[in-house]
Amino acid sequence: MSWEAEAVRWANGLVGRWPVLDRVMYELADGWSPFLLIGIAVAYWIWHEKREAVVPVVSLTAGILVADFLGARLKYAVARPRPCHVLDAWHDVAGCGAAFSMPSNHVLNTAVAAGFLQVLYPRSGWVMWPLVALQAFSRMFIAAHYPSDGVVGALMGAAIGVGVAMLLVNWRRRRGSLSLAAEG
Repeated sequence: MSWEAEAVRWANGLVGRWPVLDRVMYELADGWSPFLLIGIAVAYWIWHEKREAVVPVVSLTAGILVADFLGARLKYAVARPRPCHVLDAWHDVAGCGAAFSMPSNHVLNTAVAAGFLQVLYPRSGWVMWPLVALQAFSRMFIAAHYPSDGVVGALMGAAIGVGVAMLLVNWRRRRGSLSLAAEG
């Protein structure tokens, strides 16, 4: 058995030992919990800076949608079975999922938000990257992904998130310099 299968077996073997861990991992594995946190942050952002937040929120949303699409295409190109389809015994926490394993789109999408927000708000990395790591662990905890699925998802997501944020920063700089030139 590969080291990745052993890592999944170990993580999934933690199921049922601590009810709090089970609940936290289930919520993270669900995929919506990280976006609930991101949604709260975005709502706060829009509430405080209505005009300034609209374009970044649309940019972040577009980045996540593109990343999710690319991740889904890569899953079918790689066609790696999920651990829960391969392992002879595993604890079923949240079902197995029908799609393939590589990359983890949950991790990919969360990493897009982390990379994007870190460029715009560098201090957000202290919250967002541990959330990405927990998301990756939760996917192993429920036996839906191998460690490398999370790593690939995190790297792809970070690249897309940082790329979208850098495009936004450059667009704002150009827009700012154009408006200053028009006033002068």
